[in-house]
Amino acid sequence: MIDVAAPWLRSLVDAALKTTEDARVLPIPPADELGRHVALSDMSDADRRWFWANAAAHPVRTLERPVTLSGAAADVPTTYIRSLADEMVTGPVRQLPIDWEVRSVRSGHWPMVTRPDELTDVLREAAEAALAEPQSMATMR
Repeated sequence: MIDVAAPWLRSLVDAALKTTEDARVLPIPPADELGRHVALSDMSDADRRWFWANAAAHPVRTLERPVTLSGAAADVPTTYIRSLADEMVTGPVRQLPIDWEVRSVRSGHWPMVTRPDELTDVLREAAEAALAEPQSMATMR
């Protein structure tokens, strides 16, 4: 992921890893710092308090280590859910050579906090659409 991330995210990861006690995890930055790069405008004060009280540190290896795909899941229907107010990942994802269904949620970076009902509807619709598609025998195993 870090290879397609925005330069600010790479800098944030590098800086955090130099200042954290455990270099295996990346603590979530304070709201004012993260808010300069990620859409938080749809988060109420209560959402922010809850989120920062419950946010878990992110495992660094998921950002640093490349993933090699075998192609085994190539026939599995895939959906990218785009948060319309957040370009942190959307911009880089547009550059990838992927053929995914794209669905949108009117939210910032954390729709599961700010728009859970809308996100649930989108997830349900994507799952129903995937189940309706004919699948190869390889994906049914």
